[in-house]
Amino acid sequence: MASDSRSVRDATAPRSSGGCVCVGITNSGLNADKRGVAVELARRVQTAVGAPVCLVGADPTDRDVERHLPHLEATDGDYTRTELSRGTHTLRISFLRRHQLCAITMSDRTVVHEVLPDLRDRFRYIVIDGPSRVGNGVGIAHVLLQHLDFLIVTTGSSAGELARARAYVDLLARTAAASHVVVRAVISGHRNESGLSEPQLEQRIGTLPTIGWLPRLWGRTAGHRATEELDGAFRPLVDWIVSRGNPGHVTQRRIAIVAAAWPS
Repeated sequence: MASDSRSVRDATAPRSSGGCVCVGITNSGLNADKRGVAVELARRVQTAVGAPVCLVGADPTDRDVERHLPHLEATDGDYTRTELSRGTHTLRISFLRRHQLCAITMSDRTVVHEVLPDLRDRFRYIVIDGPSRVGNGVGIAHVLLQHLDFLIVTTGSSAGELARARAYVDLLARTAAASHVVVRAVISGHRNESGLSEPQLEQRIGTLPTIGWLPRLWGRTAGHRATEELDGAFRPLVDWIVSRGNPGHVTQRRIAIVAAAWPS
């Protein structure tokens, strides 16, 4: 592991041109439904596109990316840490060369406004662990929406959780600032945890723009079978993001451009 104080501009220059797909992960309330989703999704998007992906921790309450970063660094083994000061705030950046991830944590909406446009110029795919109820409230939750292309709303499967998710998705549909964002729901947990009959569950899920089911990601036992289960569960999300972002996935030229920007 190396550490330096280079700026994010120096560490990723030159800029790459073209579009960027920025995906936010949120939930409809203060719960653990989205915990681990951004990290696991970023890793699988990177595998699918074969190019570096930016993973952003922008939830100053739960700090899920920060929680996972020591494990990501330990399993990478060839990473560089750096810090970038923006006024009174500090960005913590970790370049994970083997995972081909750039993990950045930020905790202030001013930093979000300043940094995300620059990241969109440099990465084809950005996955952001956002606060609860992105688009509502104050701070990062209030400003993040304008920087997103896709928003994934995670929710549990009980009647109350699904109702809250539906109310939040409906609110986003009426929000002018969200008109450019494609919103999808992901159910967290197993069907038998819902407390609903199968017809009741299907009826409630049918009111949401659901794209998939994920097992709960905290407290899981690692292993080959667990990894295969996660790969299968995440596949619909990854295919949706990659195909919507770039129907041809990534061109060899794009891979070469971003690879050239990767710190050596």
